[in-house]
Amino acid sequence: VGPAGLPPELAATASRVFNAVMQQPEVRRVVEQTQAGEVVGGTPEQFAAFITAEHARWAPLIRSVGIRTE
Repeated sequence: VGPAGLPPELAATASRVFNAVMQQPEVRRVVEQTQAGEVVGGTPEQFAAFITAEHARWAPLIRSVGIRTE
C-alpha cells in the first residue's frame, strides 16, 4: 500500500523488505497476537487481489446494516 503513482520499483522494494521482516518469528508472533489475524505477505499484485477480495466479501454486509464512515 502506498500513495497513488508510487513507482513500481519502489513498491517492489518495499514489498520485499516488508515480507522479509514479517518472516522473522518474533515479529510474526507479535503481529498475529496483537492484530488477531495472520500475516499475509506476497507481491504488490497479490496484496491488491487480497484487498479486492476482502472488499467484495465485506461490502455487501456493510451496506446491508447501514455502516457509514464518520
